[in-house]
Amino acid sequence: MKFLHGISIAILYLLGIIKVFGGIGIHLYTVYLFFIVHGVLGGAISLFLPVLSQIFMGFKLVSYYGWNTLYPMMLIAYVLVHILSFVFALIVTYAEDKAIKKSLIKS
Repeated sequence: MKFLHGISIAILYLLGIIKVFGGIGIHLYTVYLFFIVHGVLGGAISLFLPVLSQIFMGFKLVSYYGWNTLYPMMLIAYVLVHILSFVFALIVTYAEDKAIKKSLIKS
């Protein structure tokens, strides 16, 4: 159980780093796309409303070009990283609860 706990924590930290840098990268790419498509005002608005602009640009690109483009794939991968992070957080929490219960039974 300790091995699963240690591996899960390592994967959780790695997913956290991917979430931070992935979020920054996706946000900068979204701002870049808004500057290209909508000009300076669209880029400025997307700079201050990251989640709304990512959802809007994701729907817009999917409706024009379909799912097989870079931006929707990045958004899907980013959402999957968040889901995996949640799953590994549940595993870590379960392993810690199990260890605490085991230590309370021994003492």
